Amino acid sequence: MNRPLAAVGVVAGAALALGGLQAVGASTASADPAGTGLVISEVFTGASNSAAPYDADFVELYNPTSAELSLSGLSLQVRRADDSVIGTVALTGGVAAGTHFLVQLDEANDATTSHLDLPTPDAAGSLAMADVQNAAEVVLGNAATYGTGDLSAAPGVTDMVGFAGASSYETHAAELPSTVTTTYNSISRADSGADTNDNSADLTWVGPTPTDAAAPAAARTAPSLSADSTSLLVIAGVSGDSWPTRLGAAYISSKVSGAQGGPTPTGTVRVFGPAGFAANEAPVGNYGTSNLSVLGTAGLAPGTYDLTVVYEGDATYAPATTHASLSLTAGATASTVSASDVTLADGQPYQKTITVAPASGTGDAPTGVVSVWDGGTILTSSYGVALDGGAASVEIPYASLAPGDNRLTVKYSGDDTYAPSSKAITVSTPGIASTTTVTAPATTVGTAGRASVKVAATGASATGEVTLTGAGPAQTKAIGAGGSVTFDLPATLAAGSYTLTASYAGALTDRVLASTGTTTYKVNAVTKPPTGGPHVTGPTQAQKKLAHDQAKLTKTKKAYKKAHGAKKAKLKKKIAKLKKTIKKDKSAVRAGK
Repeated sequence: MNRPLAAVGVVAGAALALGGLQAVGASTASADPAGTGLVISEVFTGASNSAAPYDADFVELYNPTSAELSLSGLSLQVRRADDSVIGTVALTGGVAAGTHFLVQLDEANDATTSHLDLPTPDAAGSLAMADVQNAAEVVLGNAATYGTGDLSAAPGVTDMVGFAGASSYETHAAELPSTVTTTYNSISRADSGADTNDNSADLTWVGPTPTDAAAPAAARTAPSLSADSTSLLVIAGVSGDSWPTRLGAAYISSKVSGAQGGPTPTGTVRVFGPAGFAANEAPVGNYGTSNLSVLGTAGLAPGTYDLTVVYEGDATYAPATTHASLSLTAGATASTVSASDVTLADGQPYQKTITVAPASGTGDAPTGVVSVWDGGTILTSSYGVALDGGAASVEIPYASLAPGDNRLTVKYSGDDTYAPSSKAITVSTPGIASTTTVTAPATTVGTAGRASVKVAATGASATGEVTLTGAGPAQTKAIGAGGSVTFDLPATLAAGSYTLTASYAGALTDRVLASTGTTTYKVNAVTKPPTGGPHVTGPTQAQKKLAHDQAKLTKTKKAYKKAHGAKKAKLKKKIAKLKKTIKKDKSAVRAGK
């Protein structure tokens, strides 16, 4: 969202004209597909990962107009996906016509050959960005707070970007595809600066290209990327014997070709697939080639799968994407898996023999592999455990099993004769019970609330995360000291009762079991003074003062819209003071004064 340039009064306009700057307006924002106002053009938040291409996180602004735009009074507010504020970077100066403005958000890491320095930033902050690698919100504006949810028409906002599950956004958040990682990619706007007030439509994921005001970065060359699947390979150390067709491991061969006469591409190639595949990566080797193992195929049904192969780019070559097809085959004879439920002692790993046999009658012992899964997570080797005479000795480390009942699935891959099959089992391990309690005092419409959550575990410290649902967007936070965590509840809730649910995920390392707690959170309507005949009591002094101050605020806001220069600044301070006064007035009314 960017705001059209507002009309500037005689005094303010003359002052800005002397500096050759236009002011970014402060009126209600509107969509700007033509690109005639200041926008956030790129956001990168993956620098804390050692594999990231750049050594610091950044936000890039862009001025698509034909005149310089002032940054006076503007700042960048960076928030986590749950709307909690990380920090603010104040902006000064201006952005020349058709140029960018680079804001470094955090301290730079040590540069390496694959970890480049940012161009010299035009502004810099020292925000704690390590916990926002995968989702964030960035607001460009002139206010201290901006609210939550859809900010496409929020006052004080010049432009806003919310991505990868963010709770606030313009119309819709820009989601992170499963084939993309924020380690290697930034969220970017089209070169035109077009802004339709919809993050999901205006922004795409590409390799980061930080550009400052002084020296725009040279465009990277588009490489050629090809990939194809190879036959299942012999695993080293098997004395020349090839594995069965349904081993559960396949390989993708890829080649990145650069410009003729140019340098050989470097960097990383990654492979992604549907549910059941584990993403994997490999460095680009000599002549631009990479061989990537496709992990997790042990639990997949026979069929043809489309794999996405992504080259992440380097300083010379831009990212590229292609596809490869992988076919997995198996026989048609039905098979059956035999595995039993088991209860383990504290610290005891799962060590059992799993067998596979023909579902009926007799026949040769099945070959292939078995694997054990917890939902979409494979607990055995991603290649599976090979059957020998129809049996496989399977071991799962104790640390991989959650406390309590683990409902797992044993999957048989199938072979040239037998079809795949599976068996559900329960593996139980000792755990420490936990209790989760949540409290949330009642509030009134227009006033933010707060929920306090306490997680207790006998003989252990509760660590990990709690998710709160039931009032506004879901929020997830880490448990603090003493097992406590607090959540801010939005002031935008309508009057009524809300069931808050606090869900503690448990702690695998400390063997603490998951638990939930609920409470009823009430948002009361604001009580209006009674009206009517002489039997009705008149408004209290507090109610009279609230009405007087609210009317005064309305009048001051109207004057502010018409004012310019020093008078406008003075009225802005008066408005802020009146808002604080009205907040106190409301507290007095609630107290019955």
